Amino acid sequence: MLLALNALVFTLMGLQLPAVLKGLGDFGAGELCIWALLLTGAVVAIRFVWMFPATWLPRRLIPGLAKRDPMPSVGTIIVLGWTGMRGIVSLATALALPVTLANGETFVERPLIIFLSYAVILLTLVIPTITLPPLLRYLKLEDGDEGQDDEVKARIAMARAASGHLSRLREGKAYSETVLSEVARRYQRQLDRIVPNLEPNAYSAINLPDQQSRSLMLELFESERSVLHELRSHGELYDEVYHRLGEELDLEALRVRRNMRPI
Repeated sequence: MLLALNALVFTLMGLQLPAVLKGLGDFGAGELCIWALLLTGAVVAIRFVWMFPATWLPRRLIPGLAKRDPMPSVGTIIVLGWTGMRGIVSLATALALPVTLANGETFVERPLIIFLSYAVILLTLVIPTITLPPLLRYLKLEDGDEGQDDEVKARIAMARAASGHLSRLREGKAYSETVLSEVARRYQRQLDRIVPNLEPNAYSAINLPDQQSRSLMLELFESERSVLHELRSHGELYDEVYHRLGEELDLEALRVRRNMRPI
């Protein structure tokens, strides 16, 4: 939806720009540049003015929000205030202005208003894009892998919970010791692979290698499915068995596609 809206905005800009430039005959290029820079600076300054309270107040008023989403660093707020295209609503308002006033006179300032709206959108799109890398380096902002750490911690908690449940099941007779031991070893291998990711400067095993593993599993599922179709087409497989094994493959593939690591 947002992509379509942005595409519509730039389409309108392209359609209206020739007529807008034609209506700016009384304004010089230098004057237009000064007005555009001043207005863009004002818009950016206003964004910074509300960005800090808008970030702080909700977390102050809603304790639960502060726990789920802690207050970001000042550098992060600066980056959020600096980036982002602005002026789309203003452009829509400017384009809605009438060409003539109620008394029949031409709205002389309309092309200037539309042009300045164009300028704000363009400048706030181009300037942050160019200056963002040096700004990030200056603020020393790096990807802290917060989301990755949360995923690692969640996976560890899940695996440990399952291991604890397996320990309790050993006291009963519902499952054989052989089955319980095999499943417990699989969970332990999972923990051995994931726990080191919490160490400083650890190379994450749940990123590229894990994605490659998922891609490989999906390829193998398709290979298994091909054999399943072939056996059925040759009459070597009952329909009931075919559907049951096909459903198992579908569930495994769905689990992999949803980034759910098999046990």
